[in-house]
Amino acid sequence: MDQIGQRMKQLREEKHLTLQQLSDITGVTVAAISRYENDQRLPRSNSIVAIANALNTSTDYLLTGQGANDLQEEKYRAMVEIIQLGKDTGEITYRQADTLMEMAKSAALGVDETPKKPKEDASSLLTLLNLARLDRLADEQDAKQRSKEAE
Repeated sequence: MDQIGQRMKQLREEKHLTLQQLSDITGVTVAAISRYENDQRLPRSNSIVAIANALNTSTDYLLTGQGANDLQEEKYRAMVEIIQLGKDTGEITYRQADTLMEMAKSAALGVDETPKKPKEDASSLLTLLNLARLDRLADEQDAKQRSKEAE
């Protein structure tokens, strides 16, 4: 999750937006955006989504610096892990898992053989996974900050 702030700042400056303008568009405070850009804080998932939308980029790019094509293999692996976990915990049936695996394969190959557009499903799954990871890291960062303040 390194350099999220640098990518935010670069895109904001490329679009000739001030911190205040980005704040007005996203609803995220100027102070928070500044902290994100200076890598002092990790943004929450809702902030990442709002900022990505305002900067007309993907959350994947802000989180990883990689475009969709570079992430196909990682997306496939992440989807397989999620599907397997769902199957192992009983959250999804074997039939659902099989269907999802077919969608994952189609998405990895760039084939749209299912009615649900697997490319979008793959991207959405990876984005959710990355956003969940970011929220966990932000929670850890908040806990460390509270611990320091308590000392």
